[in-house]
Formats: sequence, C-alpha cells, structure tokens
Amino acid sequence: MAKNNIMYFWRVVFAYVIAFHHLLAIYGEGSGFYIGVDFFAIMSGFLLQQHAHVHKQEDVFHYTSKRFVYFCPIVTICGLFQMLIAYTYWYSTGCMPFNWFLLEKTITKIIHAIPEFLLLNTYELFPSLNGHDWYIQALFVVCIPAYYLLKYHKNLTIEVIAPLVGIIGYSYLIREYGFAQGYMTHHATINGIWNWSLIRVASGLMLGILSWKVSQDLRIRHSGIISSFLFALVILLSKYWYESRYDFLYIIILFVAISLGFSSNMKNKMWTHPWMIHFSNLTIFIYLDHNMLRHVCRFFLPQLTPGVSILYFSCVTLLSIFLYCLTKHITYYKLANNKKIKGI
Repeated sequence: MAKNNIMYFWRVVFAYVIAFHHLLAIYGEGSGFYIGVDFFAIMSGFLLQQHAHVHKQEDVFHYTSKRFVYFCPIVTICGLFQMLIAYTYWYSTGCMPFNWFLLEKTITKIIHAIPEFLLLNTYELFPSLNGHDWYIQALFVVCIPAYYLLKYHKNLTIEVIAPLVGIIGYSYLIREYGFAQGYMTHHATINGIWNWSLIRVASGLMLGILSWKVSQDLRIRHSGIISSFLFALVILLSKYWYESRYDFLYIIILFVAISLGFSSNMKNKMWTHPWMIHFSNLTIFIYLDHNMLRHVCRFFLPQLTPGVSILYFSCVTLLSIFLYCLTKHITYYKLANNKKIKGI
C-alpha cells in the first residue's frame, strides 16, 4: 500500500473540526462538522483492513485485547479529567458547593462510569461521564466482528458485506433521521438490539474496508492533492449545507478522498516530521477532551468571536498534550509509535 503522509495532517484537522462543531452548538450556531465522525469511521475501517492484511497470524482475541489496552486508559483518564473540569467549573461559579453530599455523588458517578471505562456502555446502562466517548465504545464493539470477518471471510466481507452494510446502513440513518447526525439519538436502541451509534460506526467502518480494496487498484496522478481538495471541500460545504440528505454526498466524497489519499505516494518532509506524527496521535485526546471546555467558554465568554475560538482551540490542544503525556507515562504504552496502525 502506498502511503500518503498528509493523512496525518487530515486526522488532526478533522479532530478540530468536530471540536469546533460542538463549540458552535453550545453558542446556538449550526454546522455539518459532525461529518468528521464519519471521516474517522471510514478511515478506521481502512486501517482495520490494512492491519488484518499485514498481521495475518494475529487472531481476534489478541487484536481485541490490544485495542482494549490502547483505548481503556485513554477513555478512563479523559473521562476523569472531564469530571474534574466540570466540578471545578461548578464550584467556581457557585453552582455546586463542596460538601459530603458532593463527595458521595462523585464516588457514585465514578462507580457508574466503570462500564464506560471498560468500553461496555454503548447502550447507556449508566449515565455517561464523557458523552463524546460513544464513538470510541461503538468502534471497539464493531471492530470485533469486523476483524473476525476479515480474518476468516475476507473476500466475502470486502466484496459483499462491506458495500451492503455501508450503503444500506447510511441510507437507513438518513431516511429515518433526515441526515447522518441525530439530536442526542446516538444511544437510542432500534428494535431493542442495534442502536444509532453502532449502525453509524459499522456503516463507516465497512465503507473504509471497501476503500482499502478500491485504493489497491487506483493509479491516478496527483491523487494526494485531489484527496486534500476533496477533504477541504467537504468541510466547506458542510458549514453551509447540513442536517439534510447532502450528508450522503459528503460521505461519498469522504470515501473517494480516503481511497485516493491512501493510494497516493505523496510524501513530504513536513508531513513525516516526528512532531507531525506526535501531533496526529493527539486526535483521540482532542476528540475526548473538548466537551467541558466549550461549556466553560460559553459561561465566561458569552459572545462567540474569532478570539474565543482561538482561545478554545489553544486550551483543547494544551489539555490534549498534557493528557497524552500523562497517559503515556502511566501506561508505559508507546502511543507515538507510528508503526502501529490505529484509527482515532
């Protein structure tokens, strides 16, 4: 597989795009930047298939255990820090004075968050400590059967199951909700078995698996430049046309862009610089750590301005760097090892 190193850059961009979408939402402004979640779902499917292709001897158990060891500490540490920021915010604004009741409530919240820390709270059995980790939990669950299918039924999965699930899944969501993103509906169960988040992530993951197959046969000049143009186009269009059936078009463009991006051999010293690789590993932290910061911005800075946006992104980046280093230190897990293949 040819490797377009600029994909490191777009991982970071789409993480900030999602963070900006939630900032706009808290100020009452709409956008279609939620499409960034689908970028990561499709990209994760591509990387899942590439991992299965390279590591032919790795079974489902070892793959799942490695994913758990990678995700679990990150979700736990980020969730606890989100709670710390929330309590600091509430205490400083006088909304919640410190007392024994608060301490008891905190302990109860942490106990209820254990299924979430173990990536088992997809169905919201308990209130979520960090509402934005729904994607991580759904990705972890969906990757298990997907990896099994790729290991033991590769051709059937790539040629039949992936296109069917990808197209039918997104078609169902857009038909039912009118667009790819729902209003706090990602935990709603469908027929008591599947829920919104699982269908969305599974659909994106399967399209990503299909994009791996497509990228193997693509030989287009300047495909890396074309893919970057398409990514930028999706971001621009989704700012003005969103919460509509245009989402299906954006998903198709993302599918094409990711296929082109990974089929390219576009390399540049800037994109392969160690700092860029380290920065791309912040994407999961940027995604998980911006939730409470947007509430803090909204409270202390009621008017959204370019300066507020810059301050918000700066705080998100600094917090993400801190938690990245903390997680790396606590777990002794080398998150910056670019030889490991992983999604968001």
